Amino acid sequence: MTDIKPMSQVDAVFAVTLETLAENDIFFVEGETIVHDVVTAEIRASIRSKLAAMLLTGTVGYSKPEKLQDKKYLNTYVSGLVTNWFNLDARLNAGCRPEPKIPKSKTDNKIKNMLILQSGMSPDSDNFAIVTEAIEARLLELDDAKKAAKGSTLESVQEEMAG
Repeated sequence: MTDIKPMSQVDAVFAVTLETLAENDIFFVEGETIVHDVVTAEIRASIRSKLAAMLLTGTVGYSKPEKLQDKKYLNTYVSGLVTNWFNLDARLNAGCRPEPKIPKSKTDNKIKNMLILQSGMSPDSDNFAIVTEAIEARLLELDDAKKAAKGSTLESVQEEMAG
Protein backbone atom coordinates (compact mmCIF):
# COMPACT_ATOMS: atom_id res chain seq x y z
CA MET A 1 0.00 0.00 0.00
CA THR A 2 1.40 3.40 -1.00
CA ASP A 3 1.20 6.41 1.29
CA ILE A 4 -0.38 9.43 -0.35
CA LYS A 5 1.86 12.47 -0.15
CA PRO A 6 0.16 15.50 1.43
CA MET A 7 -0.62 18.47 -0.80
CA SER A 8 1.79 21.41 -0.56
CA GLN A 9 0.50 24.42 1.34
CA VAL A 10 0.77 26.76 -1.65
CA ASP A 11 -1.15 24.35 -3.87
CA ALA A 12 -3.77 23.88 -1.16
CA VAL A 13 -4.30 27.64 -0.81
CA PHE A 14 -4.60 27.95 -4.59
CA ALA A 15 -7.01 25.02 -4.98
CA VAL A 16 -9.22 25.96 -2.02
CA THR A 17 -9.33 29.58 -3.18
CA LEU A 18 -10.49 28.61 -6.67
CA GLU A 19 -13.03 26.16 -5.26
CA THR A 20 -14.43 28.73 -2.83
CA LEU A 21 -14.61 31.45 -5.46
CA ALA A 22 -16.49 29.07 -7.80
CA GLU A 23 -18.91 28.18 -4.99
CA ASN A 24 -19.63 31.90 -4.62
CA ASP A 25 -20.11 32.40 -8.39
CA ILE A 26 -16.98 34.51 -8.70
CA PHE A 27 -15.21 34.12 -12.02
CA PHE A 28 -11.45 33.75 -11.60
CA VAL A 29 -9.03 33.62 -14.54
CA GLU A 30 -5.56 32.40 -13.62
CA GLY A 31 -3.00 34.88 -14.84
CA GLU A 32 -5.55 37.69 -15.16
CA THR A 33 -7.46 38.03 -11.89
CA ILE A 34 -5.93 39.45 -8.71
CA VAL A 35 -7.27 37.53 -5.74
CA HIS A 36 -7.36 40.58 -3.43
CA ASP A 37 -9.79 42.24 -5.86
CA VAL A 38 -12.40 39.48 -5.62
CA VAL A 39 -12.12 37.88 -2.17
CA THR A 40 -14.43 39.23 0.53
CA ALA A 41 -13.98 38.75 4.28
CA GLU A 42 -16.63 35.99 4.23
CA ILE A 43 -14.92 34.13 1.39
CA ARG A 44 -11.55 34.48 3.11
CA ALA A 45 -13.05 33.01 6.31
CA SER A 46 -14.40 30.07 4.32
CA ILE A 47 -10.99 29.50 2.72
CA ARG A 48 -9.32 29.54 6.14
CA SER A 49 -11.87 27.10 7.55
CA LYS A 50 -11.35 24.62 4.72
CA LEU A 51 -7.56 24.85 4.96
CA ALA A 52 -7.66 24.33 8.73
CA ALA A 53 -9.67 21.14 8.22
CA MET A 54 -7.21 19.96 5.56
CA LEU A 55 -4.24 20.60 7.86
CA LEU A 56 -5.92 18.71 10.72
CA THR A 57 -6.64 15.68 8.54
CA GLY A 58 -3.13 15.67 7.07
CA THR A 59 -4.37 16.35 3.53
CA VAL A 60 -2.06 19.36 3.55
CA GLY A 61 1.50 18.92 4.77
CA TYR A 62 2.74 20.41 8.03
CA SER A 63 5.99 19.50 9.78
CA LYS A 64 4.63 19.50 13.36
CA PRO A 65 1.00 18.35 13.23
CA GLU A 66 0.75 18.11 17.03
CA LYS A 67 0.95 21.94 17.24
CA LEU A 68 -2.21 22.17 15.15
CA GLN A 69 -4.28 20.75 18.01
CA ASP A 70 -4.09 24.19 19.68
CA LYS A 71 -7.05 25.97 18.09
CA LYS A 72 -5.59 29.46 18.58
CA TYR A 73 -2.30 28.39 17.00
CA LEU A 74 -4.13 26.72 14.12
CA ASN A 75 -6.25 29.80 13.39
CA THR A 76 -3.24 32.12 13.52
CA TYR A 77 -1.19 29.79 11.34
CA VAL A 78 -3.92 29.39 8.71
CA SER A 79 -4.57 33.13 8.60
CA GLY A 80 -0.87 33.78 7.96
CA LEU A 81 -0.74 30.97 5.41
CA VAL A 82 -3.57 32.48 3.39
CA THR A 83 -2.18 36.00 3.59
CA ASN A 84 1.29 34.80 2.61
CA TRP A 85 0.20 32.90 -0.50
CA PHE A 86 -2.38 35.51 -1.51
CA ASN A 87 0.55 37.93 -1.61
CA LEU A 88 3.20 35.66 -3.13
CA ASP A 89 1.54 33.16 -5.50
CA ALA A 90 1.73 34.57 -9.03
CA ARG A 91 -1.25 32.41 -10.03
CA LEU A 92 -3.38 34.46 -7.64
CA ASN A 93 -1.90 37.80 -8.74
CA ALA A 94 -2.59 38.18 -12.46
CA GLY A 95 0.44 36.08 -13.34
CA CYS A 96 3.07 38.15 -11.57
CA ARG A 97 4.58 38.07 -8.16
CA PRO A 98 4.14 41.42 -6.40
CA GLU A 99 7.26 43.28 -5.33
CA PRO A 100 7.86 42.86 -1.62
CA LYS A 101 7.33 46.00 0.39
CA ILE A 102 10.47 46.65 2.39
CA PRO A 103 10.06 49.28 5.08
CA LYS A 104 12.33 52.29 4.57
CA SER A 105 13.69 51.70 8.07
CA LYS A 106 15.19 48.39 6.82
CA THR A 107 16.93 49.91 3.80
CA ASP A 108 17.98 53.44 4.76
CA ASN A 109 21.17 53.59 6.83
CA LYS A 110 20.37 56.98 8.34
CA ILE A 111 17.03 55.72 9.65
CA LYS A 112 18.63 52.49 10.90
CA ASN A 113 21.20 54.46 12.86
CA MET A 114 18.60 56.82 14.30
CA LEU A 115 16.48 53.83 15.42
CA ILE A 116 19.52 52.29 17.11
CA LEU A 117 20.25 55.59 18.84
CA GLN A 118 16.61 55.93 19.88
CA SER A 119 16.42 52.39 21.28
CA GLY A 120 18.66 53.41 24.18
CA MET A 121 16.53 56.41 25.14
CA SER A 122 13.55 56.81 27.41
CA PRO A 123 10.38 57.49 25.37
CA ASP A 124 9.65 60.39 27.72
CA SER A 125 12.95 62.19 27.09
CA ASP A 126 13.44 65.28 24.95
CA ASN A 127 16.15 63.49 22.96
CA PHE A 128 13.73 60.70 22.06
CA ALA A 129 11.32 63.29 20.63
CA ILE A 130 14.15 64.97 18.70
CA VAL A 131 15.23 61.66 17.14
CA THR A 132 11.59 60.82 16.33
CA GLU A 133 11.25 64.12 14.50
CA ALA A 134 14.49 63.44 12.62
CA ILE A 135 13.23 59.99 11.56
CA GLU A 136 9.94 61.47 10.35
CA ALA A 137 11.84 64.17 8.44
CA ARG A 138 14.05 61.53 6.80
CA LEU A 139 10.98 59.48 5.79
CA LEU A 140 9.47 62.58 4.17
CA GLU A 141 12.78 63.27 2.42
CA LEU A 142 12.81 59.72 1.04
CA ASP A 143 9.17 60.03 -0.10
CA ASP A 144 9.95 63.33 -1.86
CA ALA A 145 12.96 61.78 -3.58
CA LYS A 146 10.84 58.83 -4.69
CA LYS A 147 8.12 61.13 -6.06
CA ALA A 148 10.72 63.23 -7.89
CA ALA A 149 12.23 60.12 -9.45
CA LYS A 150 8.81 58.95 -10.60
CA GLY A 151 7.99 62.40 -11.95
CA SER A 152 11.18 62.67 -13.96
CA THR A 153 10.61 59.23 -15.43
CA LEU A 154 7.04 60.11 -16.35
CA GLU A 155 8.14 63.40 -17.90
CA SER A 156 10.82 61.71 -19.96
CA VAL A 157 8.31 59.16 -21.24
CA GLN A 158 5.84 61.91 -22.14
CA GLU A 159 8.58 63.83 -23.97
CA GLU A 160 9.51 60.71 -25.95
CA MET A 161 5.88 60.11 -26.88
CA ALA A 162 5.37 63.75 -27.94
CA GLY A 163 8.63 64.04 -29.87
